[in-house]
Amino acid sequence: MQWRFEKLTDSDRESLVASRAAEWKGSLTPKEFGARNERLYLHPFGQNRMHTYGLRFGDEVGASLDAIQIALLTRQAGSDDLKEVEASHIASVLTEKAHRNRGLATELLKTYFALENPKWSTLFSGIGPAFYERFGYLAYPVYEHSRSIAIEKTESYGERVSLEVFAKACRQWKREKLAREAVAGAVFFPDAQWWDWYGAIYQYFAEARGVTIPRGRYWRLEKGGEQVWVAESENIPKQTLEIWWSSSESRWVTDFFAAEAARRHLPKLVWWCAHLHQSKEPKLVYPMLRNEHRVPLLEVQVGDWW
Repeated sequence: MQWRFEKLTDSDRESLVASRAAEWKGSLTPKEFGARNERLYLHPFGQNRMHTYGLRFGDEVGASLDAIQIALLTRQAGSDDLKEVEASHIASVLTEKAHRNRGLATELLKTYFALENPKWSTLFSGIGPAFYERFGYLAYPVYEHSRSIAIEKTESYGERVSLEVFAKACRQWKREKLAREAVAGAVFFPDAQWWDWYGAIYQYFAEARGVTIPRGRYWRLEKGGEQVWVAESENIPKQTLEIWWSSSESRWVTDFFAAEAARRHLPKLVWWCAHLHQSKEPKLVYPMLRNEHRVPLLEVQVGDWW
């Protein structure tokens, strides 16, 4: 059987909903999962920066993946220069059930890299890093922390800000930190459109449960001279408050959002960071980066993932 590598169409995407839902729908129904994906594909970010590729034989797609165009800010070893580069974020790698154990996912990834040739590529592995290391990815594990919420009170340390203000501040903070630390590395470098697209996921989760929430909440906090920028949202199906990104790991920041979770009647706070602290049972997750310079991936948080 000779499989052809192709960029897939909207109708192809629709044909993949059932198999993708079986793997990743979580608490959504297959119909809800398909509606969520359609919303993401139709968002301006999805229209401009999301592409689906697959291996086809006749009318049948045997394996598929999504490639999302994102930005990284990079610094190579021995250089003071910071450079923004385009990267391909790989997601939803799946072999259809009838064609598994035949090496199709391997063939798909090898062909994608040979033909599309992205110089930088990221992904998040839900199956551990070993499979993707075969394609040149290296894992930079971080911890998913969670904190159960009792009735908590804390002082107010800041204010809500607009998406545009937050996105600009986030990029500036990342640029200044990478320059200040003078280490080789790459950081996710999202713009406002990424955050709006990312928020659409959570907004749909809420709508599917009959709840209305904004498309992300953005904050500027300050305590003791430390200014902190934070993006967060409720994950209604999971009943959690999730910190997508924070410029600080200080305990007072998670205390503040634990109180926010309690105020919104959510029993758990979730966030990612590279260090073991603040929660009893952190879970390892595997952000991965592929690049010819072997530059490491730094500062990964929930809001960098899809």
